[in-house]
Amino acid sequence: MSSSSAYEQLVPGLSERQLEGLACVICAVDFDTVAVAAKSVDFGPRGQLFACSERISVAIRAGRPVDPTETCATEYRRRTGVSVRVT
Repeated sequence: MSSSSAYEQLVPGLSERQLEGLACVICAVDFDTVAVAAKSVDFGPRGQLFACSERISVAIRAGRPVDPTETCATEYRRRTGVSVRVT
C-alpha cells in the first residue's frame, strides 16, 4: 500500500469510524449498518483504511459525469494517487 502521507490529504474530513476502518474513507458509509463490499485502500495511524468496492456513484456527489465503473476505492486512488487494485 502506501505510507501515511496519502491518506493525510483526507484526514481533516475523516471521522473516528473512518480512521478506525469501520466506515468508507470516501462516502462514510458505516460498515456495521450497511452491507457493502469494501477493500483495504491504505494504512492510517490506527490500521487499515477501507473504501467501498461496489459500483457506487461517487461521481454524482463530486459533481462529475457518472462512470458506472467508479467505486469509492477508485475515487480514493484518484484523490490520493495511491495505487489501489480494484477488482
